Amino acid sequence: MVRFSPGVTNRNGDFTAGNAGNFAIRGFATGSNPLRNGFAGPPIVDSVNIARVEIVKGPASFLYGQLAPGGLVNIITKRPQSYRQTTLRQDFGTDNYLRTQLDTTGPIGDTNVSYRLGGSWQNDFEYYEPYEAQQWDLAPSVLWKVTPTTTLLVEFEHFEKDELPLMMIPNIAFPTPAGYPYSQYIDRAYPVPKNWNSADYSDFRDSEFDNLVVNAETKIGEHWNARAAYAYIFRKVDFFTHGNFSLGNTATTNAGDIPATATLPVILQKNAMGRRPRQIQDDGFQHTGTLEATGSYQFGGVSVRTLLGYQRDDIRSNSATWQAPVNTWPRPWDLSNPATWDRHAPARTKGSADLPLTAASRADIDIEAYWAGVTLGFLQDRLSVLAGSRHTETLNKSYNRINGVPNPVFERKANTPQLGVLYKVTDEISAFASASESFVPNNSLLRVLGVPITPAEPTVGKGWDLGVKAALKNGKFSGTLSVYEVRNTNIIQNVVGFAANGDTVFTDFQSGEQESKGVELDFVYSPSDSFQVYAAYSHQNPIYKKNPAFVILEGKPLEGSTKNLASLWAKYRFTEQPLKGMYIAGGFTWQDKQQVRLENPDLFYSAYALFDLQVGYETKWRGHPLTIELAGKNLAWENYLPSNNSRGLQRRFILSFSTKL
Repeated sequence: MVRFSPGVTNRNGDFTAGNAGNFAIRGFATGSNPLRNGFAGPPIVDSVNIARVEIVKGPASFLYGQLAPGGLVNIITKRPQSYRQTTLRQDFGTDNYLRTQLDTTGPIGDTNVSYRLGGSWQNDFEYYEPYEAQQWDLAPSVLWKVTPTTTLLVEFEHFEKDELPLMMIPNIAFPTPAGYPYSQYIDRAYPVPKNWNSADYSDFRDSEFDNLVVNAETKIGEHWNARAAYAYIFRKVDFFTHGNFSLGNTATTNAGDIPATATLPVILQKNAMGRRPRQIQDDGFQHTGTLEATGSYQFGGVSVRTLLGYQRDDIRSNSATWQAPVNTWPRPWDLSNPATWDRHAPARTKGSADLPLTAASRADIDIEAYWAGVTLGFLQDRLSVLAGSRHTETLNKSYNRINGVPNPVFERKANTPQLGVLYKVTDEISAFASASESFVPNNSLLRVLGVPITPAEPTVGKGWDLGVKAALKNGKFSGTLSVYEVRNTNIIQNVVGFAANGDTVFTDFQSGEQESKGVELDFVYSPSDSFQVYAAYSHQNPIYKKNPAFVILEGKPLEGSTKNLASLWAKYRFTEQPLKGMYIAGGFTWQDKQQVRLENPDLFYSAYALFDLQVGYETKWRGHPLTIELAGKNLAWENYLPSNNSRGLQRRFILSFSTKL
């Protein structure tokens, strides 16, 4: 869904490949999971509970607190309805893809209470070998209309995903042999099939998330509305892996080529992919409480709308890593020789670790924020002026769970203002301008070869937008054109290295300035009720503007960024016999070459285009509406890499049946 928005790219990679909603907006990594109804949300998202998706562009800390300067993704969940409706959907796809989905809603008796229950089960595409995964989602909610002006909403969602093994490809962030473009390096340099996976049969990842939201809203008098909300999120992830280790740069190959054995030939260093038994367990929770009030007044010819808010967050994170000593690692794979690809390492017990504990930490973060804003409307609201600011304070306490030594306590404060102006040139065309800031406290210690040394300073982003919005031809055409500039200072940059014992270690640098300038365009055109077209394009230039720690990076594109993105989608519904009830939809998304990793700024993934097509038919079945749809994804069979350490799915088809009861 997000891929069709201008300026947004995929950032899933490393151990989260295919498992998290991680994006870059305007070249800046969002750095967090998608929000859920404005609150922190789980990293894994199931479509059964999604009503719509909001993409907020630019530094928006005034409304949403700590976030990256490029913007954020906010998922709006489905709410209970006062009418009865049940939707059933069954999907059958290539490569053993299966998905069953239920969504039911309605009133509870003759009361003012409504319910909603969403649930799904899915067997992922088993295209990569080896790879197998199932996921479950259950999302009940209840809405009570206490009085005509007061409502209470309680939502809960439980999600689980089990992968055995998980999907991995090696991290080739270092110089590659001459003549091989980075994005085709594995496939062209070695006899690796398109569905190749570097995981061992015993590798796994189990993910579990709970999300609870309680939201009360009421009207106070004639002018004010108030909201009180509480959100709780719990996460638990346990995974074990042998793969996803850098090609040609492992502890067992740094000294040179690997000698031959009685049954296996010598492995050249450049061809060796290390195998490193490692288990990681990560868990934590977050409590969030919010109070908000909005007021609306009219003073003569001026309208006044105010916003007041307070939020408190309590966050706890625990993590532990177990890793085998380097002298016990399995023999590396020779990517030029499939005979060396031994995937039969000893199985591991889920939920326990039988390796040496190498790292364990705990962090407790308290966040408190206050914000206030006002929107003034002049000339019968043809001119709107917005001004607001948010004050945020954070307190971070953490310690090493192995030796019990606490880290320095972090206290951070910041004010993040936002200003905006919108003028309706005509009833159909509006011009707007905005300026805003973002704030990330960076509650961590900068590392030198993996050792925490110096407290990090907050990262601050500033940006502006100028643009035009249009809604023409009685709403048949609507679109937005905008230009922008975003600057980010005090950026933390991680450079990977290797310790003598083979551990992957990071050195952090915080300095310089990042900059992104660009233009974005998207529009919807509906020449008739049966035909719609959506198109979007963005051109951006995200670069390291200043970088005293790595002067060589100045002027280079930001990690994971791309300059050009485009998408086009059209849908036509047949309204005349004999094809009445049938529709066809199709389109493409195109992404320019994408910068890969900080360690090698001159390596890029190749540009690619993904073509999709859907054909559907709407009819009746036993008096109930029935929709049959066939969808084809990546029809051109593009072999693409959407982000670091991940591979895109190949051509696939999904046949769907859905009905409403």
